[in-house]
Amino acid sequence: MTTLPEVLRALENAKRKGATKDVAILERLAQRLALAAPLEQEAPPVAVDYRDLPVSSLIAGGARRAFSGLGSLATDVLPATFGSLFGFEDYAREQMEEAKAKRQAAERESPTAFRSYTDIRGLGDVIGFGAETLGEASVDLASLLVPGGVGSVVGLLVLQNQMHIYSEDD
Repeated sequence: MTTLPEVLRALENAKRKGATKDVAILERLAQRLALAAPLEQEAPPVAVDYRDLPVSSLIAGGARRAFSGLGSLATDVLPATFGSLFGFEDYAREQMEEAKAKRQAAERESPTAFRSYTDIRGLGDVIGFGAETLGEASVDLASLLVPGGVGSVVGLLVLQNQMHIYSEDD
């Protein structure tokens, strides 16, 4: 992006060379950049208290972090554990660094509002704390319940099939 000082230098050079058409264009560009300069100044950082997010955002943020952690468990932590078990210490360290980077990225994308029950400011925060905790636990609960549910359906189908086979008259 062209900056105002660069345009002003080019404007002075164009004036010295007598390039009137370029001078007119550069003057308009300098005016526009001068007007935009205050808008480009960095805004002061805004302190955000994530505990004030809506309940739905707290649940979703917790679930996103948990899902990321579950994925990292499969792709980084378990391979690191097996790598260390078989003597590949450098590989294990690399995998654990990747897991750490993924946790940090998940935290940047969905910051934790309540790191502990001690972050609860009062009665109004209890619902938010519970919502975020539910979001974080939902992925773990789903990983436990879904295979059990699928297994029970498959078992029921197998049982019905076996009952059908033995109930037929030959």
